[in-house]
Amino acid sequence: MNRSCHVLAMLLATTTGLLGGCKLPDVGGGTAGTIEYVNGDLEVIDVNRLNAAYQATKTALQEMGLYIVKDSKDATSAVITARDRQDSRITIRLKTTVEGPTNISIRVGNFGDESMSRQIYDQIKKNLPFKEAGIP
Repeated sequence: MNRSCHVLAMLLATTTGLLGGCKLPDVGGGTAGTIEYVNGDLEVIDVNRLNAAYQATKTALQEMGLYIVKDSKDATSAVITARDRQDSRITIRLKTTVEGPTNISIRVGNFGDESMSRQIYDQIKKNLPFKEAGIP
């Protein structure tokens, strides 16, 4: 390889590492296999099926006093949009995976709010039927 290819490879590796987000382990034996906060979205892979995650999400939002303004669901995905007291938009996307778990993506506001996103997910977890990782 010539010098410019080496420089390009190093630049790509460095950029990917910086933009890759922050991967955090799930502490406390919760339902998540993976939790990441990336580019303003809290991304979770949860062991529960789509229908259970969908119901738990709707219940959690209501328990937190958040107003659901849009709610759509089909066989493989769901999107719930809510508003908080400051009128910030909260968008939660749920998508089933081939393996069965559900991908949950939570965004608060235009640029994301990690703390609030984690509070919402913590409330969702309280309403999920399977609380331990690895339960199908």
